[in-house]
Amino acid sequence: MKLTQLLGLLALAACQCSFAADAAKLGVVDVRQLVEGSSMMKSMSQDLEKKFNPQKEQLISMQKKLETDSSNLAKNKSTMTPKDRKDLEAKINNSKNELAQTEQKFRAELYQAQNQSIGKIMEEVKAKVSEVAATKGIEIVFSSNEIVWSTPKIDLTSEVEKKLK
Repeated sequence: MKLTQLLGLLALAACQCSFAADAAKLGVVDVRQLVEGSSMMKSMSQDLEKKFNPQKEQLISMQKKLETDSSNLAKNKSTMTPKDRKDLEAKINNSKNELAQTEQKFRAELYQAQNQSIGKIMEEVKAKVSEVAATKGIEIVFSSNEIVWSTPKIDLTSEVEKKLK
């Protein structure tokens, strides 16, 4: 009986040793910090601002014109002829529709441009994470945003940040 228990303990110890030998080296990075703090992100924001500012200004101008026409209608409604009032109401409705369509197009184009730019930034972040992991012999890198807790000694964020600069 004792011999089988001893053999069982030896087998268990052998299994634990083989699991320990196969354990992967792990690392974590704060992806959000890397993306938001990167110079590429700041450059992307400035580029998008320059590219989309004329459209933004056009939307503001359209909004102001609509507000002016709506104000005129509210102020002068009682003194306007029925035809003038009807024409101004139609103009306001057309302006509202045009503004909504222009704004929707603007948002879609901006969203698409942001996604493309962030995709490029993410590719760069992944490349630098891979580079740091390879030099340290790390086999798996997790996003710290997905992990409840990890020891700070496996955090690679600052090293990757240096590579991104």
